[in-house]
Amino acid sequence: MTIDLIAMKERLAAYRKASDAAYKAWRTRLEKAMADRNNGIPPVRGKNKDGVETTYHAPCDGYLHEWMEGDRKCSDHFMGGQFLPMDKFKEPWIQDGSLAGFDAAADNKLTDVPIEALGRSEAAFKNPMDGEPDYYPFCLSFNNAVGEPVLKQGVPYLKEYGPFAGTLMCYVYFNGRVPRDVVNAVGDFLLADKRAVEAKIEAEREAKKAEQEARAAAAPDVPEDRLEIVGEVLTLKWQDSDWGGALKMLVIDDRGFKVWGSVPRAIEDDLHKGMWVAFVATCEPSKDDPKFGFFKRPSKAKCWDPEEVAA
Repeated sequence: MTIDLIAMKERLAAYRKASDAAYKAWRTRLEKAMADRNNGIPPVRGKNKDGVETTYHAPCDGYLHEWMEGDRKCSDHFMGGQFLPMDKFKEPWIQDGSLAGFDAAADNKLTDVPIEALGRSEAAFKNPMDGEPDYYPFCLSFNNAVGEPVLKQGVPYLKEYGPFAGTLMCYVYFNGRVPRDVVNAVGDFLLADKRAVEAKIEAEREAKKAEQEARAAAAPDVPEDRLEIVGEVLTLKWQDSDWGGALKMLVIDDRGFKVWGSVPRAIEDDLHKGMWVAFVATCEPSKDDPKFGFFKRPSKAKCWDPEEVAA
C-alpha cells in the first residue's frame, strides 16, 4: 500500500487556504452581527503573548451579546473588558457547510493501529515532511501519536481481533484541521494489512455461516435416542436455576441439527465458543422445531480447538 505525499500536501494546503478564507468570512459576519446589536460598536479582539488575536471582549459597559450553548440561545449584557463567550461547537465556519469542496473529518484519530504500522508512518510521512512547516502540522502528530499501548489478548478478543489478538495496538492522532479524504488516505495506508486480514476473516465467517445454513436446511431431525454428538460450540451461557445454575452450550452436530444442554464438567474449564466437542448424551427433539433438541446426562466428553489441531 502506497500513498501520494505530493497530492496530500497539495490537498492539505488547499484545505488550509479554504478554511482560512471561510474563517475570515465567518468572523466578518459575526463581528457585524455583534456591532448591529450595539449601535454599530464592534467588539474588541484580545491577543496572546505572541500578538495573535484570540477571544472577543466587550468594548464598553452594557455591551449586549448573544451566543449558543447547544440548542439553547443565551443573551446577556457585559461590562467593558469582559470576555464574550462564543458558541459551544467547533469551527462553525466549517460545520455550517460554508467550506465548499471539503468534508471535515468527524474524528481526529485512528484507533487500533498495529504498533508496527506506526514505524511505517514515521518513514512515509514524517521524514518527507521535515522542513515543511506549512504542511506537517496538519498531518500526523508523531510526538503524541502513541497513546497507552493496548495489548489485545485472550479469548474475548479472538472474535474481534482474530490474528491480531495478543499484539500491541495504539492510537494515531491527527494534528490540526484535516479533511476527511486525507484522514481516509492515511487510514488506508496504516491499516491496509489489518483491514485485509479483517476482510478475509469476515469472508470466511460469511462462508461458514452460509455452510451452516445449508447444513441446517438439509439436516435430519434430532434423534430421540442416546447417541454421540460431534460438533462445534456455537454458544456458551451461564443459566441460573433453583439448584445453583449451570454452564449451557448450543452445539451444531456435524449432521446439521442443533442441541442444547449442560456442559459436561470434564471439559467445563477448557471450553470456549468455537471449539469442537464430542460426547455421548440422551437427546430429544424440541416440540417446535424437530431440527433443534435438548441433550442430558452427557458422558465421555472431550473438546479441542480445530485451528490448533490443523496447526
